[in-house]
Amino acid sequence: MIRTVSVQEASKIMGVCRQTVYKLIEKNELTAKKIGNKWRIIYDSIEEFLNSDKVLIENLFRK
Repeated sequence: MIRTVSVQEASKIMGVCRQTVYKLIEKNELTAKKIGNKWRIIYDSIEEFLNSDKVLIENLFRK
């Protein structure tokens, strides 16, 4: 069974605000499905994103 989490759970796991999670879904950086009016994010896609070089690059440019 595929493990999914809510936007709020994903934001806690990733250490970012919910709006950032929505932006990552919009940019297809996270794999998610909308069920009714709520998004469910595939947990493995969170792990992949956090382990990717994109996280390191984005952190370099934060002020």
